[in-house]
Amino acid sequence: MIEPRHRLAEALRDAIACAEDAHDDHSLQHLQAASRLLRETSLQAPVHVDIISGRVFIGGWPIPLSRTELATVILLALNEYGLSREEFGDALYPDADPVDGLNAVKVTIYRVRRRIGVPDTVRFRSGRYALGEFVDVELRRIECRLRKWRTTATFDCTDRDALERLRLRLIPVRPAFMQNWTWFQSTERRLRELYREVTTLIARDALRTDRLERAIELASDLAETDPLDEAAAEIGIRGILRLGDRTSALVAYHRYAVNIRRELSLSPRGTISALLN
Repeated sequence: MIEPRHRLAEALRDAIACAEDAHDDHSLQHLQAASRLLRETSLQAPVHVDIISGRVFIGGWPIPLSRTELATVILLALNEYGLSREEFGDALYPDADPVDGLNAVKVTIYRVRRRIGVPDTVRFRSGRYALGEFVDVELRRIECRLRKWRTTATFDCTDRDALERLRLRLIPVRPAFMQNWTWFQSTERRLRELYREVTTLIARDALRTDRLERAIELASDLAETDPLDEAAAEIGIRGILRLGDRTSALVAYHRYAVNIRRELSLSPRGTISALLN
């Protein structure tokens, strides 16, 4: 199964990074050996596309790809049903002559296949390129899990731990050059919205379970990113009121009211105003 192996590989990558930062060469050698063993014992050597960080892995090991090669893999990961050569050319080589663009696509696909080295990573069927069935695209799994969490009334400890890990994963860490990919801009907005949604879910759960300081902390984080975030304002004000600090709650309310009036020429909704009555 890909999921347990991926989680183990992810934990090893984090541990290796910590050992490198701490210059702990002894631990680093053991961790790297464990990571190599994980890769060598992988039956399928699963390819993992991490759109969040802009990296591609085999068995937990990052694959060195050029920017164009990385763009090719991420484009395929974002288009589950594949892309034609023409669609690839328009995305990757928008300024190229159409014929030159199609030739460049063929060369890039060839290089990606050679670089990754796992059969059927990129398939060509019915005139379209697509990722193979065994390629793991993390973003698809995240959105599948979020559909479940959106309808969950109460989270258990496993859910809370998973949501907290996901929130940290969604903090933007992508290479700066990815921001120059015009076709990636909608995905960038999508990832930022996922971060907001996950943080809101955690904050609501914290408020519901009387972890008020955590709820207020997360609400402040959301409000710093978007001062017009109504959910963040409500969670923060509710949390502060339940701590018994009406003065700070009024300050938070007026801050939100000023922002929404200035930017949208609106007043806070009655549900927020009613909190202070």
